[in-house]
Amino acid sequence: SEAAPAPAPAEELAPPAPAVEEEPSEPAWRQLMLQQVTPLKTGVLRFPRVLKALGKYEATSPPPRHVVVATLPPGCATEPRADLQDFLLTVQIPLRGCEGAGLVVGGEKVPFEAGAPVVFDSTYDYHVYNDGAEELLLMHVDFWHPDVTVDEKQMLAYFWMLWQFDQYHPSTRAKYTRRVNYRKEQERKEKEERRKAIKKSNDKKDGGGGGSIARK
Repeated sequence: SEAAPAPAPAEELAPPAPAVEEEPSEPAWRQLMLQQVTPLKTGVLRFPRVLKALGKYEATSPPPRHVVVATLPPGCATEPRADLQDFLLTVQIPLRGCEGAGLVVGGEKVPFEAGAPVVFDSTYDYHVYNDGAEELLLMHVDFWHPDVTVDEKQMLAYFWMLWQFDQYHPSTRAKYTRRVNYRKEQERKEKEERRKAIKKSNDKKDGGGGGSIARK
């Protein structure tokens, strides 16, 4: 019988495809929070006229959610996101570096123009991109949906306030710290029990047969 053909030399084999490193989808998105349910100290001290102006409009009074100033460098895009809060709408106001930048909402691409606000429903997937040569500067403002009544605004704003209080209150942080410490202690105990079980098993093997004395 004929001998099996020899395998091809290593140099003739196709080289493996090089690994491609995935860059983070939001490598340089930076934002400054001016308001998170209630005006923050940063916003009050550094942007007092902005927050004062927003407080004059029914759409942003009482404060619905976020007011953010953000930047996005050239060649970057934010990660697609969405939320389930259909009682809110969002407006993004591009301020600088708008050429080649824009917003994609529900698959629809909307190029930015300096000073031209873009209103959209954030329950659809959306992301910001910057294909231009300059850093994009924009303002992101959440406001109440026109169909939300005054009573509903007050109720929702109250729940937002309670949520914020619960998130940042020292007692909440203390509870979180206790939960983390409890999990760490449980993991430590499990590791210690596994170590003892392995040691006990090894001791039985060392002392099993031949009249040998098990080590302690």
